[in-house]
Amino acid sequence: MADELIGKSIPNFQRQVFHLGLRFHVQPVDLLKPSAFEPAVLLREQTQPAHKRAEEAADVVGMMASDTTYRSGLVQFYRSWKPLEESLREVESFLDFPPRMESRWRLSRLEADLRVLGVDPGTVQTLKSDLKVRTQAELAGTLYVLEGSTLGARIVANLLQQKLGRGPQSGGSFFAAHGDKTGERWGSFQRWLEESLTEITFPECLLQAEKTFQKVESGFLVSS
Repeated sequence: MADELIGKSIPNFQRQVFHLGLRFHVQPVDLLKPSAFEPAVLLREQTQPAHKRAEEAADVVGMMASDTTYRSGLVQFYRSWKPLEESLREVESFLDFPPRMESRWRLSRLEADLRVLGVDPGTVQTLKSDLKVRTQAELAGTLYVLEGSTLGARIVANLLQQKLGRGPQSGGSFFAAHGDKTGERWGSFQRWLEESLTEITFPECLLQAEKTFQKVESGFLVSS
């Protein structure tokens, strides 16, 4: 009888349960359900300041002013991209990489574009390889930046074709990235992120992503 009175007098969403003289609230099940862990979304939100600084330093729209500015911009990209990819290559044998990783590497494309533009990649002074990758979370953080850049690269590739007439075979293969498969590749990368990270390891991934953005930014702060 007492239970019936309690049930009628207190709303369902704040029902008080009496047990051994103690009183506590029972939250509805839907309020207790944990929110989905979406690392790609969290990384996009929480790396915005670092991402914006790197984007402003790169100024890819300004790069398209002429072949000269484009060549200079690619050289600056190369300064950071080479050490970043090389740090990832060092851990290929013992960390779990995303599917179809061989098609995701873009350093060779960048080097091919530089040669088309008359630059020997071997003469470019790159940044120090001081951003180490030692764990799955750090791998995810660096790859988030490199792979995420393919999303904006589609727009850059179209702009490059319109302004300078350069496509994948004429000095624009780096920005061509995955082409019309970009969306599909990004989807599979997001699933890999979810499998690779937990809420516990996410902060380590976030820190690595911010450091990777800083490394990319640094490549554009070195005078040509």
